Amino acid sequence: MIGLIKVKEFSHLYKVDKFDFFICMVAFVGVVFFTMVIGLSASVGLSVVRALLHVARPTTCKLGNIAGTEIFRDVRHYPNARNIPGVLVLRLGSPIYFVNAGYLRERILRWVEDEENDCKIDGQDLQYVVLDLGGVSSIDNTGIGMLVEVHKSLDRKGIRIALTNPRLEVTEKLVLFGYIKDVIGEEWVFLTVKDAITACRYALQRSRSKEDGEV
Repeated sequence: MIGLIKVKEFSHLYKVDKFDFFICMVAFVGVVFFTMVIGLSASVGLSVVRALLHVARPTTCKLGNIAGTEIFRDVRHYPNARNIPGVLVLRLGSPIYFVNAGYLRERILRWVEDEENDCKIDGQDLQYVVLDLGGVSSIDNTGIGMLVEVHKSLDRKGIRIALTNPRLEVTEKLVLFGYIKDVIGEEWVFLTVKDAITACRYALQRSRSKEDGEV
């Protein structure tokens, strides 16, 4: 049994992914002290749990603009990425199903609440939320319903939603559901984040010009 243990690979696994290392150790202990079936079953079970957690609690992140470029990146990984005044850009990074729709709704609304607080400190108002759907490979009816609920919540605050880079399958379902035409409007779906930001900035400028004209 000892001869089957590859210490170097164990060490490498620990450095790269500690959870994978933990699963490996569970399998090892199960096989050594119990039976092979118990060891393998426990490790497979943990792997399934991990996969379900990734699906149920997918990653979301706030994007900022890299100065001097048209590139937008996660502000946690790129601290120098700049916020867009009056605009919050969020990236959703997984399929949207009934399993994670509630979690994503809460995450989006929490991002919005935090951004509103930051804007108030700077003397500004949050007026647009851009959702980058490039990482959303599929969506079900519950997921679309979640987007409708988010739209209603933001609309009550006077905040408009824009979508960017939705995949073909996702776009088709949003169209069939009526989300694009009847909820957010076809003019608020864009190919890139840059296009959406440009449209938001233009709308903000027009709004400010009207306010100045009225004054």
